This record gives sequence, structure tokens and C-alpha cells, in this order.
Amino acid sequence: MKRTILISAIATVILSSCNQTQDMDLGASQDASKAEFFYNDVNNISDEAGNTDDVASIRSMDGIMSGCATLTIDTISNPHTITVDFGSTNCLCADNRYRRGVINISFTGRYRDAGTTITIATSNYFVNDNQVIGTHTIVNQGTNSSGNIYYSVDVTGQVILASGAGTISWSSSRIREWIAGSSTPEFNDDVYSISGSGSGTSAGGNHIAVTITNPLIRKLDPGCRKHFVQGTVEVLPEGKPARILDFGTGDCDDIATVTINGVSHTITLN
Repeated sequence: MKRTILISAIATVILSSCNQTQDMDLGASQDASKAEFFYNDVNNISDEAGNTDDVASIRSMDGIMSGCATLTIDTISNPHTITVDFGSTNCLCADNRYRRGVINISFTGRYRDAGTTITIATSNYFVNDNQVIGTHTIVNQGTNSSGNIYYSVDVTGQVILASGAGTISWSSSRIREWIAGSSTPEFNDDVYSISGSGSGTSAGGNHIAVTITNPLIRKLDPGCRKHFVQGTVEVLPEGKPARILDFGTGDCDDIATVTINGVSHTITLN
């Protein structure tokens, strides 16, 4: 059974070296990255839960949830529902992140069927003690002119950061195109292309705007799936120059670059 992974539009980054001047400060950019990661993490789990008829296989070690989540699936109600319950205390999942709380999913049809709408909402849900609040609406838009299935993904919510580090408000609209692997029963050969934009408020209270300037490419091969392998993103913090994040030209690694005012820095993706 194919279990495709809904993916993020930007990964959290750590500078390997950077002068911490006002122009070089990446705080707002990192907040945008965190928001995108946490919301797409919810999407990943929803996709894992909703794209199999075998509940036991969801708990396999190659899935995010592994042995942490209890699933309740109702295919009689309309729309159908899935409850993913990680419990009230932190549980270490297969991706080495701690989770607790509940993800509620409703869906009107199969993931690959045109017109299917998936709605996701969280309830006291935490990842590494960061609380993720909000809703996702995912709609299968059918096939495009290239013959690929594509989805619209809209997110609105807040992330309350761990240790009292502040609150990030976030909204985004994405188009996710399934560009390879849709014809096979495996998910390791899946490849997605993502475009779109987002905006919000950083933990420091500054506005952030994010635009994918070249489509982000995500391969779900085990050696590649952790990070984007290609694409560029413009992050525009309020009152500061744009940051251009470049994921490269297709290599499966954890290296990217960020360019500010024409100066590029090598970064390691976390």
C-alpha cells in the first residue's frame, strides 16, 4: 500500500558561520522555517495515517508514528475520520522527535481521487514541547497538463515555542505536484514538487513573507527524504533584506546556502 508523505515547503536551518549583524540576523527566517516544519510534520503524519487500509503497518519502524500513536479510524461516518493519539506524555517517535497530543483528520475520499478534501486539526499536540495549533485543508485538484496529480494545501495556525520562546503565527498556500512514483505501490520512489507562498508573525513580533521562487523538490527515497534536494525560497523579514535559501541541484545531502545582500553562507539543514 502506498503511503505518500505530505511534505514541507521549507526546512529548519542552522548557520555554520554568520556575522550576527542586523542584516545577517536569521531569527525571523528561522521562525518561518519552524512554522513550515511543524505544520508539514502534521501533514506527514496525516498522510501516513490515511493512506493505508492496514492500521498495523502504520506502526512500522519506517513510519513517523512507529509505536507511539494509537489510531481510531471511522469509515462509516461521512466524512470519514481518523484520530491519531500520541497520549498525554512525550513519546519518542521513529524520526527521533518527541510527540504528545492528538491529531484529528477528516476525509471525503481516497487520497489519489480528484475532489477529495482532507481537513486536519490538532488538539493539545506538541512536537519536542512546541505546541502546534491550527487547521490544514488539502484538496486533490485532479491532474494537471503534465498528467500529474496535484493538491492545494492551505494552513492557518500558531506555534507556541518551547521554553517560553514566544509564539509564531502562520498561514500558507501551497500547490504540491506528485511528479514521480504515483503509478507504483511503493512510496520510496515518490517525488513531489512544491510551489506557493506564506506569511506570518515571528516570535519577535515581526512580519515574515515567504515565496518559493523555484519549485522545491522532495524525494522520498530513504537516503533523500529528510530534506529538499532542489529549489529556492525567498524569506523577507519585516524591515530587513531578503534571504534567498537555495537547496541545491538535486544532491541528497543536508547542505544548502543562504544569500543576504549578495553574500552567501553555507548552512546545515536540521
